[in-house]
Amino acid sequence: MYLVHTAPQLVSSRRLQIQVAHLQQSLSELLLLLRVNMGQESKARNLVVAIITHTSVALIVVLLRLYVKFILTRTGSHEDWIVAVGMVFAILMTIAQMLEFRAGLGQHQDHINLSQAIDQLKWLWWSIYAYTNALNTTKLSILMYYQRVFNSDHRIMTGVKIVGIFVILNWITVILTNLLHCLPIHAFWEIPLKPTAKCLDTFALWKALAAINIVSDVLIAALPLRVVWGLKMTRTKRILCCLLFALGGFVCVVSVLRLQTVMVLERHMDDNSWYGSITVQWSALETNIAIICASLPAMYHLATLTCRSVGGHLSSHSQSYFRSTKSNRSTRSRDENSKAIGSLPRSAIRRVDEFSVHSESVNRLVESQKPGGETPDSRSDRSGSDSGATERSNGWVEMM
Repeated sequence: MYLVHTAPQLVSSRRLQIQVAHLQQSLSELLLLLRVNMGQESKARNLVVAIITHTSVALIVVLLRLYVKFILTRTGSHEDWIVAVGMVFAILMTIAQMLEFRAGLGQHQDHINLSQAIDQLKWLWWSIYAYTNALNTTKLSILMYYQRVFNSDHRIMTGVKIVGIFVILNWITVILTNLLHCLPIHAFWEIPLKPTAKCLDTFALWKALAAINIVSDVLIAALPLRVVWGLKMTRTKRILCCLLFALGGFVCVVSVLRLQTVMVLERHMDDNSWYGSITVQWSALETNIAIICASLPAMYHLATLTCRSVGGHLSSHSQSYFRSTKSNRSTRSRDENSKAIGSLPRSAIRRVDEFSVHSESVNRLVESQKPGGETPDSRSDRSGSDSGATERSNGWVEMM
């Protein structure tokens, strides 16, 4: 009876052990390949480390964004899920790129065989899809964020719709051109079929799509700057907010650098496995930087909440310290006064008490006759109006 109940658990545990063993074997093969490549002239190891590093940073940023939006503030919306989908595609792109390096990407062309070259092109074909989906889902999440935050500005809303249509059309174009790049489709990676297949001009297509991608990046980065600069807040905060949105322009710089690597690769087609590795690295960097920039408003909100929490914690400690210090001082003062008064004669003690009562009465009378005195109600009204003004000036930040 015991074996009947434990048999399914043993089977599932055995399957899990087999899957872990396969994963460890694949990782060991990749590391062994990288070590072998280090004996030759290869860029594989450094590029693999760089790609995994900035992909991991982007993943951490997305997880923090989801934590802030869905757990801390409970203000999560559709664009948060869309950027999470973009992160999934970025991870799939990274996996495809690792398989390209496993097939010899990063080595000189004369160090790889025909089978490795075919595997490189096959995984490149899949990585293009993952790259396109990751980048365009991230752009759509940014536009949806603009639509939610700046929904009262008709110019921004019109610009968001126009740029959104532009991004979607470009997205469809890239997918179709990659699918129909060669006829038959598998001629894209089957090198022996290329002489008889009908294929598009690869580098002309890549350069045109990269230029269109740069234009969309510039439009997305420039859309909110006019509205943010016109917000009613301090000049320093306005500049910081503009810089926050303008950081998206850094994606444009990365896109231009990636286009430059494509042009370099075009000039060195006789060694595309060596020069193509740099283009792969910049493609991954462009995608991950876009995801990080799309999550910057949530990171700003997380930093604000953290500063408030730390500031409140320090303030409570300082207030408790000063309160205890003041209490100790007042206790010592009362003890000293009681000792001093206790040494006086009874008639002197009676006169001191009468003088204290008379002084308190005079002080209350003077306070009541002061012109323009501020009552507790007026103080509460003034603080309420100040807090309302602050909320109005910073209300757009809370929408992040």
